[in-house]
Amino acid sequence: MAGFPEFVITLSFNKNSEGRITLAFTLGVAAVDKGLKTAMVLLIDGVHVARQGYVDDVDIGEPFLPVKDLMEVYLELGAKSSCAVPAGGSTNFRMTSG
Repeated sequence: MAGFPEFVITLSFNKNSEGRITLAFTLGVAAVDKGLKTAMVLLIDGVHVARQGYVDDVDIGEPFLPVKDLMEVYLELGAKSSCAVPAGGSTNFRMTSG
């Protein structure tokens, strides 16, 4: 189907699991780089990842890039993201549905 992603990543963790955040964005960048239409859905605690500056200090070290850098590459490559925010929730988010 034309408008649907070929690869979907769900992320439901925040800084309590920096490795999972890093892995999600590493996989996302790799999938987009391979030419797959990729989408990341942020759920539950994962919505915090989209908050401005939230992942700026998340870096689990080599061989992985810092999440801030991975997120920038992921979005620059044209990947899509959606964030499930509860009604009345904060709107201070960097990643948007696109």
